[in-house]
Amino acid sequence: MERATANTRYGLKNNWNSLSFMDKGNIVLLNRGIYDGDNNKAIIKITGFVRKK
Repeated sequence: MERATANTRYGLKNNWNSLSFMDKGNIVLLNRGIYDGDNNKAIIKITGFVRKK
């Protein structure tokens, strides 16, 4: 069985497709990991903003 590390196809397939949200008060980030095994591609989309006071 292959180890589920981020730098293998197995790891990308099982761990990369995810959504994370971080709110640090004045900064909000949304990260979306997408793994496309058919085309052998992994991408991450990062969206965020800084709050005005």
